[in-house]
Amino acid sequence: MAVRMRHISPVTSKGQVTIPKEFRDRLGVSLPDRVEFVLTDLGEVILRPVRLTVDDLFGIVPAIPGREDDDIDDIIREAMDEQAEEIVAEMTRR
Repeated sequence: MAVRMRHISPVTSKGQVTIPKEFRDRLGVSLPDRVEFVLTDLGEVILRPVRLTVDDLFGIVPAIPGREDDDIDDIIREAMDEQAEEIVAEMTRR
């Protein structure tokens, strides 16, 4: 395996290391991204970005208080109706 970039980082007392900016840029990671450490059979560690999936996003946004049981289609319809009313109001002001 050819070496493209190299950097030595200290390990903190909590076992943490800083990923240098050049590596973060190259991997395309920033807050709040995650990275994966993979240990190969040869004893090498591979660091790679973890891409979010739809399953990762499930439950990330809390329910609207008092709206937990509402059907999502009703909520979307209501939001679209509100937006339509705003657009009509804006058009009538012109």
